[in-house]
Amino acid sequence: MRYLIVTPLLPPESGGPAHYAASLVKGIEALGDRADVVAFRTVRRYPRGVRHLLFLYLVLVRAVRADALIVLDTVSVALPAVIAGWLLGKRVVVRTGGDFVWESYVERTKDRVPLSSFYREPRALSRKEHLLIWFQRHLVCRLAHRIAFSTAWQRDLWLGPYHLRTERTAVVENVCDIPARARPRTGTCRTFLWAGRRIALKNVDLLERVFARVRTRHPGIELALLSGVSHEETARRIKTAGCVVVPSVSEVSSNTVVEALAVGTPVICTKDTGIHTQWCDTVLFVDMSHEGELERALEAMCDEATYRAWCARAASVSCARSYVDIARELTVLCVGT
Repeated sequence: MRYLIVTPLLPPESGGPAHYAASLVKGIEALGDRADVVAFRTVRRYPRGVRHLLFLYLVLVRAVRADALIVLDTVSVALPAVIAGWLLGKRVVVRTGGDFVWESYVERTKDRVPLSSFYREPRALSRKEHLLIWFQRHLVCRLAHRIAFSTAWQRDLWLGPYHLRTERTAVVENVCDIPARARPRTGTCRTFLWAGRRIALKNVDLLERVFARVRTRHPGIELALLSGVSHEETARRIKTAGCVVVPSVSEVSSNTVVEALAVGTPVICTKDTGIHTQWCDTVLFVDMSHEGELERALEAMCDEATYRAWCARAASVSCARSYVDIARELTVLCVGT
């Protein structure tokens, strides 16, 4: 089988979709199949609208030789990709990343509503946001053969507003490569690390504000903010950090959490996430709508005995889920009924 992976980003660009796309190619090839990639960066320099038409043409040309398309987005590349698949009679599987409409709304309004609450009541959406919902509901979700989510949590949030039938969805969890460890790390927590994009939903200002208060009581601690660096550099910094903090309003499925646990680094993470149930005994989950909860969590990590207990929890888990497993599940969806 030959698959065309359609992605918004590709290395050397940074970002989750770039790393996911490159790793998925290797996973598909490890299964003995072939994979080609087309990235939106090829047309990004053109005006809006024109670039989407050009991208549709590029996908059509590349998809002729493919047996199926795997799309790593629900907005920028998804619409051209599902139209190309429909025109050519190719099977299309769309894998969601985050939730672009919710992200757009939070960034525009600075109303930090959790994703779990976003679709529950009417909101003052912009014309663009209404159009995005319409395109995803009536075109992407209808023309795609399967919509694959990284967590059942997000899948369940989308069923109603996007008129999805459960049988046309799937859950393909992210990579989880956590080796078994003989012993947890020891010592005290001196450095708290945040890594990601500085946008409203990531709540960096909340973290800085709360950390400043905690630091008055623990002057030896530091907060490191990491943005716009390579995946390799992020992984290195996570390994040397005392604790990783993911203070986002919501996270669908945080790769940062898994990467931290993989090297035994304790994590403080938002409670509004699709991985809460999976890691509820291992990660210190916090309701980020209450500053006091985050403050108490940071304080807890400054206590040596408490910190060592969370180190022990981080070291107690193991998991071996690779991109080959992801490739196998996505390709099965491509040939299913």
